Amino acid sequence: MSPSHHPESSTTAIKFTLLGVAELIEMQELGVPMYQRSYRWKPEEEVVAYWEDLTRAFKRGGEYFIGTVVITTEGVKVRKTIIDGQQRLVTTSLLIAALRDELAALKSNKAEVIERDYLARETLHSEGKIPRLVLNPEDDGLFRDIASGMEPPAGSQKAPIRRSFDFLGVKVKELSTAAGQESVERLLAWADFLKSRVRIAVIEVPTEADAYVIFETLNNRGADLTTADLLKNFLYGRAGSSNLDFVRDRWMLSLGALELTAADAKFTAFLRHFWSSKHGLTSVRYLYSSIRGDIDSGTKARAFAEDLSTAANYYAAIGTPTHEFWSGCGASGSADLRALALLNLAPNRPLLLAAMVHFEPKELRKLLTALVSWSVRGMVTETINSGSTEEKYCEAAVGIRDGSIKTVDQVRAALATVIPTDSQFQAAFAIASVNKAATARYYLNALERTFMGTPEPELIPNDDGAKVNLEHVLPQKSTAADWPDFGTDDERREWTYRLGNMVLLSQGKNGKIGNKPFAAKAPILQQSELALTKQVGATPSWTSAEVEKRQEHLAKLAVATWPR
Repeated sequence: MSPSHHPESSTTAIKFTLLGVAELIEMQELGVPMYQRSYRWKPEEEVVAYWEDLTRAFKRGGEYFIGTVVITTEGVKVRKTIIDGQQRLVTTSLLIAALRDELAALKSNKAEVIERDYLARETLHSEGKIPRLVLNPEDDGLFRDIASGMEPPAGSQKAPIRRSFDFLGVKVKELSTAAGQESVERLLAWADFLKSRVRIAVIEVPTEADAYVIFETLNNRGADLTTADLLKNFLYGRAGSSNLDFVRDRWMLSLGALELTAADAKFTAFLRHFWSSKHGLTSVRYLYSSIRGDIDSGTKARAFAEDLSTAANYYAAIGTPTHEFWSGCGASGSADLRALALLNLAPNRPLLLAAMVHFEPKELRKLLTALVSWSVRGMVTETINSGSTEEKYCEAAVGIRDGSIKTVDQVRAALATVIPTDSQFQAAFAIASVNKAATARYYLNALERTFMGTPEPELIPNDDGAKVNLEHVLPQKSTAADWPDFGTDDERREWTYRLGNMVLLSQGKNGKIGNKPFAAKAPILQQSELALTKQVGATPSWTSAEVEKRQEHLAKLAVATWPR
């Protein structure tokens, strides 16, 4: 069969045209889909490079190729949809607006012509001027004001579009000033340059699904795109016309549940944890290719998007102890969730994503408590963020999903090789240094509760640093004169962050002792209502040996506080 008689040729025809970038804007009204990410070029990065490239090309003469734009005609009567190329087209429009404004300042009637042909125009039936280019809801109002020659609203100075427009306005003003009496002619030459010599490759396809396939092919190296960007456009392309609206809606629901954009690295982290909970540990490097290889039809793209939007709600709950998902967990469950949110460890997330779907509520509640203990043990031994640990956690998540793991005891058995033993944990805790105040405060709070015989000591009784403050007995700013036993400056810094050197104290009392020597601190520490703090105050002197002795005591308490 010859190519001209291929049965799909009429529905998959792709048009390729090489146009001037301003010529494209003049010929065709264009729009950006509401779900597409917003304009994000920065004047100090992409826009200055854009300007410098154009300036060199203008001086050199000849043509300059600015890149590619992918558009589709599906579902529109007037405007064609931009799938790829938004940043270049918006920046070019901002440059044209800057040219118009400078021509207007020079009292040239060509300013109106430029606005009418390239930026915005009013019709008999329109309310105000209609821009040639329509952006997403976040950007459109500000861009519409600029394109229509209106003053941008107050407070918009930090918006990327406004910053880029202001930058280009300064550059155009410099051009005009340098040209002197020929300023109008120089500005019009720039308008002609953008229309005739700055060329853009326009790829036009019949459907949005086709457009996303083209987009993915053009960006298959991932340049300037996140994994989430590539995945989104692959899914839209794979979905096909019949599933595109559904997949797009579920993708937007996923972003909304997490209050993120696809450009946010946190959304890529969610994608990785979600995929790893179903298929085992997957690195960011191989995430896109792994998902792409699994989704080979519109039906699978639809199912993936549905699973993703559901998982996004669970993922949002993992980092939010007050989320409605946890409403039945009670006070102790909320405290466990606060502890997990504080520790914020990646291996827990795939495991919880699976357990939240498949575990009975009672078993899920037990898992939260266990994860707190396993997390602290892994942090203190510095093993929790290793690849082997995360791999085991992801394998357990897969086991939960396939039904082979149904209880916390079975999870513990699956993680047996990566949960530190009592002896490993105690030995590591005895020499642990902690640089994060919130983490150290949590450890000491929990240890205090164990020492006092309080039930469920690992819970957070008060994680408010404004009320229960962390005091370094050997202060962070110490001198050899006040603390001679702790050696050199470098040695004192090391001892400062040993957990055995830290105590909890109310904010008011903490403010009284600051960087004072131990003799001045001891009476205040001894007045504390916290037993572990009071013990330090009763010590005759504070030395490196006392820090070691106290931390060994805390290490024994830790084994009971966070049981394996």
